Amino acid sequence: TIKLDTTTIYTAAAYILVGSGTVTLNDNASSFSNWTTNAAWNITTAQFNSAPSSFTDSPGGSYGNNANTNMTLSTAVNISSTPVVYLSFWHRYATEAGFDFCYVEVSNDNGVTWQQVTSYNGSLTTWTQQTFDITGYAAASTQLKIRFRLTSDAGVTGDGWYVDDVKLTNYCGTLVGN
Repeated sequence: TIKLDTTTIYTAAAYILVGSGTVTLNDNASSFSNWTTNAAWNITTAQFNSAPSSFTDSPGGSYGNNANTNMTLSTAVNISSTPVVYLSFWHRYATEAGFDFCYVEVSNDNGVTWQQVTSYNGSLTTWTQQTFDITGYAAASTQLKIRFRLTSDAGVTGDGWYVDDVKLTNYCGTLVGN
């Protein structure tokens, strides 16, 4: 907390992660059993961070024009008792820069509404790990879901998005000190 005289002008929560946390999801893309899709998302052995497979929006080649496809965690996760939550995954992508997008989204109401954590577009040709503190989006929910969504315009298409080694790690949110 930062104060100017007696007026608070800035407050932020800070978490110090102690221990390895509780892993509530650890999916290496060996099957699609933890996920649902509204279109073509599935596993592929053509690309992967950890063998033998990864998830992709377009397992048969390039994604289509005017796509809006997603891969959604099928069962909601209850994080109310360990409300500090981190999402990590490995990915690579090839989309039309500035027009076709890969979105990471979180829902704290079992998929009724979604909040965007981040988005990607253009090309990332090497597998890269991403880690996000999604505590603020998750809001100590009893119905947390995550999804990976690809959208495209009517122009150029590309190979799409590959996602692997998806992990949710939770920590106790008890604050110590003042």
